[in-house]
Amino acid sequence: MRETSADSNSSSVDYFDEINRSREDRRNLFTQGKNDQADDWMKAAEEGAILQVRAPAINFYVLRDGDELYLIDAGFIGGLRLMKRALARHGWNRLPIRGILVTHGHLDHILNVQLVARRYGAWIAAPRLDAEQYAGRSNYPGRARVAQWLETFGRPILGFRSFTPDRLLDDGDVLGVWQGLRAVHLPGHTEGHMGYYSPDRKLLFSGDLFVSYRGAAKLPPDIFNSRPEQIPASVEAALAYDLEGVLPNHCDSSPPAEHLRRFRRLGAKLADRRAGD
Repeated sequence: MRETSADSNSSSVDYFDEINRSREDRRNLFTQGKNDQADDWMKAAEEGAILQVRAPAINFYVLRDGDELYLIDAGFIGGLRLMKRALARHGWNRLPIRGILVTHGHLDHILNVQLVARRYGAWIAAPRLDAEQYAGRSNYPGRARVAQWLETFGRPILGFRSFTPDRLLDDGDVLGVWQGLRAVHLPGHTEGHMGYYSPDRKLLFSGDLFVSYRGAAKLPPDIFNSRPEQIPASVEAALAYDLEGVLPNHCDSSPPAEHLRRFRRLGAKLADRRAGD
């Protein structure tokens, strides 16, 4: 089994300096070059601790910890090409990729996991309850059978390769990355769906708990949610953390503080709805 810990030597620069900028400054900073899908909209804010790899279907993240890199998910069609471009653009292409942290087992998040792990010798840490999907199987109930059908046909067409994680994660597990990223079980989108919380940066990588576009956070369509009845409680649990920013996988190029603002509004709406039931 590959080693799943790392020395934490990340920059001590305040990650959220960008929230002190004027609205116009932030708009210019985070939308520049957005037509280049590999553009890193976070470089100026973090001074080289994180890249967001933007792709047509899904975004994923590259974390830098000292002179080592870690992925949160591994992207979908074209994701590796865009990742290589982003790494080269920011001078990270010679740094080793040590690990992959999977948020959940949907194909758009795990298509490239086995390929990255084999090519770079990276370990894989993934939610225990989504293990069936890593083996190339899915059994989603209700409306999510549509997603099951799409994945069943998509796996062979897209060349998905099954994998066995080096570490199966449960709620509260801590990884030796970024001063201790914490696995947070946020079920609903899938049974095992995980977020990753950084206490040091007060930042949550929220996976597909919600999507964030055009000024609003919304829940994913029900056809992609295996346990939609669990999502409101997961939203409430996520918002209970000490947060200054949140980063979903399906989002526009707004800064993390803006995604958090939208997410809190969504949480308030869901709470009002539950109170009225």
